[in-house]
Amino acid sequence: MKKRKVVLLDIFYLLMAQTGIKTYTETLIEVFQHYPEDDFQVVVYPSLEKIQKITFFKGRISLWKRLLFQLIYHGYKLTWLPIKSHLVQARVVINPDILSNIWGKGTIVQVHHDTFLWDSPEHYNPTWLKGYLRLLHAAHRRGRAAILTISEFSKERLGHIFPKAKSIDTIYPSVHLGLNNKAATPSPISDLYLLHVGVFEKRKNLVSLIEAFYLVLQKSPDLKLVLVGQSAPKPDMDASAEMEATVQRLGLEDRVIYTGYLSQQALQQYYQHAAMYVFPSKNEGFGVPILEAFYHRLTVVISPQGALKEIGDAGVYVAAGYEPKALAAAIDTVLSDEQLQKALIMAGQQRLTYFSQERYAKDLYQWLRKL
Repeated sequence: MKKRKVVLLDIFYLLMAQTGIKTYTETLIEVFQHYPEDDFQVVVYPSLEKIQKITFFKGRISLWKRLLFQLIYHGYKLTWLPIKSHLVQARVVINPDILSNIWGKGTIVQVHHDTFLWDSPEHYNPTWLKGYLRLLHAAHRRGRAAILTISEFSKERLGHIFPKAKSIDTIYPSVHLGLNNKAATPSPISDLYLLHVGVFEKRKNLVSLIEAFYLVLQKSPDLKLVLVGQSAPKPDMDASAEMEATVQRLGLEDRVIYTGYLSQQALQQYYQHAAMYVFPSKNEGFGVPILEAFYHRLTVVISPQGALKEIGDAGVYVAAGYEPKALAAAIDTVLSDEQLQKALIMAGQQRLTYFSQERYAKDLYQWLRKL
């Protein structure tokens, strides 16, 4: 019998991850579970069951907790994960959270979701960032690391940052399997509402969304705006205070709804009954919520950011930029045109087929064989 190639999937960062890395890692786990291949043995480590029980590092945590996590995290990456890779005789080690186990066994896969570390270094502690980047580049100097990214937009940027990388390849993720349930649910809100899902980081441009919503209310006074998510874990990246101040300044306390973090089941309800999904972000590596909106037959208004235009080419783009007036005009256009809504929904369904789970699994295994 042919010996199977061992792929070690490191999920340690799920102890803290809340948004993109969390969704990506969970999707990887589910795809490996639902679409196994005979020539691969996938070892998920640490235990997902144990990781899910630990909530100590979840949400917006204090500085001492962040420092403690970083200490444990780096110790794990530099000591135990390399040991684990030798124990299981790994051929490939997938790091969904970027940081590599540079002394481990097998080919290292660094998953770069975006280039935020290089685009916005002011949001990170300079000493921490310097050490973190040094570890990233060390793997490439040894010629053992392959980069996997999630959009051509990010791939192009990474090519300039890592000109000597072993390889840089794009595999588009699929819709998160946890949302694949179209069973009817009651609406959580009686009014029509616009929807946004994501952590309240400054790059998400949510203050502009609130200001645009205020302008939209002049023509659609019965609308509400639902913001699903919570504060960013790092204070210097968090837009929560400015968002709340904007809501109060514009008198929108009874129109803007903050749900906090939601379970998959609760999130499904909000997707199913929304009038529209709005994604005004200024910087993204991908746009998973766009796919989730397409899946739930929602029209989507999207900012003109590179990765978002690449992923959601069945949405309406705010061609004039990221400002509230331009965003409000795009929202008004879609809300007032039923024929456009129907056309966008159909286009979204067609676009979604490109991001199927089967396609993702096929591309992922093909890429692993190449490694």
